[in-house]
Amino acid sequence: MDMDQQLYKWWKYGILGIIVLIIIGCLGVYYIYAASSTVTIKDAKFTCQSVRVTAQSNGKILTIKVKDGQKVKAGEVLGTINAIVTEEQSQALLQAYQQAQQKFNNLEQQVKSSIPTAPPVNVTPNANAGELAAKVEFARTKVARMQQLVSSGVVSAKELATAKAQLASAEAALQSVQASNAPVPVGSGPSAELTSALAMAQMELAQTKEAYEKSQAKDNSVELVAPVDGTVYINQYKVGDSFKYGDSLFSIGTGEKFYLQFPAPASKSREIEAGQVVKYQINGKEQIGVVSIIQDGDKRIAQVSIPDEFDHLLKPNTETSVTIVLDK
Repeated sequence: MDMDQQLYKWWKYGILGIIVLIIIGCLGVYYIYAASSTVTIKDAKFTCQSVRVTAQSNGKILTIKVKDGQKVKAGEVLGTINAIVTEEQSQALLQAYQQAQQKFNNLEQQVKSSIPTAPPVNVTPNANAGELAAKVEFARTKVARMQQLVSSGVVSAKELATAKAQLASAEAALQSVQASNAPVPVGSGPSAELTSALAMAQMELAQTKEAYEKSQAKDNSVELVAPVDGTVYINQYKVGDSFKYGDSLFSIGTGEKFYLQFPAPASKSREIEAGQVVKYQINGKEQIGVVSIIQDGDKRIAQVSIPDEFDHLLKPNTETSVTIVLDK
């Protein structure tokens, strides 16, 4: 009986000892993991140095003329859209047309009232210098106006390029006449300033009329061009898709290096520091990185360098989730 009692005591206290050891082990593991915690951020984005091509009006994608990841040059056509001119834009174009018409009518009347009954005298062969100067001035005004109309989708980039070419041609012609030191026309009649103003008003009237009529046309297609050299990324749109003003249609990557960026949540913002471990996924496979930069400003932005081998798999502004290990 003494031996049985002794064995019972050993078994009893042995089991208790094992239980105590298990508890101690669990507590040890708990305290080890309690030394750190994690936070998951769902609005992280892969990014690189890039320029966005955004919609300047509502509309629909008509064509896409580039492939995702294709190298493009500045000015290269990316696709065409059907721009929908808003009622506000249409009214603004109509008002500009009406104002141009009134301005032209007033100047035309002034010119008619200043025409003499006798023909002007001593007119030299180079009497077109004033007209050329008026054309140059108008061409400059036209380019400036068309640059504004491009943003609303009323004028295409191709039309703007044509206007710039016309300006260059007019400037060259004027410089050629001025270089010949031709005498200025002498005689009675409308002043050079009035003649120049009328010519400009006439061309401005033609331009505003064309812009307004185009805004009313059913076929209002506009070409989208690359603003810079780089790699084009198609932002989830396909032919036939509709878009809204401000939507990003294309991104032009101007740098090959990708990074992962994410905001530091307010509740944890002071705990996210450089050197902390970050877990994220690329094509469904988990990757591990390290916070390399914390940008202090209005917001704290963490940045993680992505290995170069993954650059060809990524697009700018692609969202992902990250898990950060925060040291306590």
